[in-house]
Amino acid sequence: MVEILSSSFDEKFAEIEQAIRSCDYIAIDTEFTGLRLNEQVKSSLYTAKTFNIPIYPRSFGPIDEKFVCQASSFQFLTRYKFDFNKFVYEGVSFLNEVQEREVREHIANLDEFAIQKICSRVADWLVSKEEEKTFTLKQTETEGMPMYVLSMELRGRFPSIWTTIDNDGKLISIERIGLEERQRFEEAEKALQWKQEEQLPLLGHNMLMDLMLMYDKFHRPLPVSYSEFKATLHAFFPWIYDTKHVALRLRGKLEESGLLQNTSLSELYTDIERSSDVIPCMFRRYLQAMEDYCNRINIIRARVNNINLDGADYKSQKPEFLFVKSRFMKKRLNIDQLAKWFSPYGNVDLKLYGKNQALAATNSFKCSKDILKAFKQHNSIFVTNIFTHFKLKFIVKKDDEIE
Repeated sequence: MVEILSSSFDEKFAEIEQAIRSCDYIAIDTEFTGLRLNEQVKSSLYTAKTFNIPIYPRSFGPIDEKFVCQASSFQFLTRYKFDFNKFVYEGVSFLNEVQEREVREHIANLDEFAIQKICSRVADWLVSKEEEKTFTLKQTETEGMPMYVLSMELRGRFPSIWTTIDNDGKLISIERIGLEERQRFEEAEKALQWKQEEQLPLLGHNMLMDLMLMYDKFHRPLPVSYSEFKATLHAFFPWIYDTKHVALRLRGKLEESGLLQNTSLSELYTDIERSSDVIPCMFRRYLQAMEDYCNRINIIRARVNNINLDGADYKSQKPEFLFVKSRFMKKRLNIDQLAKWFSPYGNVDLKLYGKNQALAATNSFKCSKDILKAFKQHNSIFVTNIFTHFKLKFIVKKDDEIE
């Protein structure tokens, strides 16, 4: 595993870029990685290039992000000797597009004199009669401005040039070009970026939060529109595979074998490593076998089982809500008591409506069936499925109207 810190990012960037360009797929996990499950967990079948990149939202100009921490998360990390000082002092900083635009405007306003000084040198070179096609700016001559920001700033101010930063990030080459040639360069640059993104499948486990975090931190703030979120994410990553969704889909087919009954990542690894005969083959064969699971992102505690990124979401395969009501009008429902009663039958989420009514979302049809059976004659609460409840309510109202 290669640890990428703020102090080593520039040095290691070329290695990261090469790994991305040469790999078959990218797997992501946006938690605090680098904590091994146990000594038995090891890579197999494929060569894996692993990069552990702690990120930290540094304040700069108008950017000063707020973020929250949970006590249990800190306790977990402390138990595994996580280095909080390294995270704060050496975490790699980041910006999304909106923040980048704010920083550019801030730098432009703050260092306009420095920019004008550099632009004057470039302008003098452009109008000079010298035949040199390329003009170079060393890092020591950039008035302390970030090389990438200065490169983009020069492109924006001079339509007849093209800028290139060398691999070491210490030199900007400026080249005279015509408008048509510039347009070709811009299109080629966009095509290269698109090609690199389009070719690589993206893998994760129960990865909805990972995708949301990447969208928000590295692209733009999460949109209000659900359809916009799906469309933009699919445009960036045309092939996404969520191994949690794959495991849940396969669990029923492998029920007799006893495999995949627990779909946590560590248990999946143990199951497959211990019980499956894996025959290595070309990576494209794996992708062909996984075609039915592509772009389906698992979602927990929701009416739909998964999000379909390249089309309409599929019809829910989860049981209908249960309707819970106190048998006594003046007696309040106690949410903690309900949770205690229902928990032996499976995972149940509860939400109160008023004083004596609640909805219960169960994790399986068996759980719903068992609860309905167990509480059919309960002396304190009345439980039915939501469809039956509203059907009965509709009939009563019709009868009232007839009377």
